[in-house]
Amino acid sequence: MSVRKLQKMLRSMVLEEGFDDVQLSITKKCHYAVECTLGDDRAKLFFGGTPSDWRALKNFRSQLRHVHDQMQRGEYHHVR
Repeated sequence: MSVRKLQKMLRSMVLEEGFDDVQLSITKKCHYAVECTLGDDRAKLFFGGTPSDWRALKNFRSQLRHVHDQMQRGEYHHVR
């Protein structure tokens, strides 16, 4: 999967889960830092730069759902 295609897929996954905004950046170790915003709350999730299989994307979507649910209930503390 190309880098551009992976970035597009990650961005669309975050927005599909109901987050207001998403910002992608690449860490020094070539992982993606995905910052999701919902209202005033922010969450930062990390994703491998080269997903080796479909489970990586599936696990990331699961993380997104979990964080989104916590943010809606007010149980998630924002990242500074």
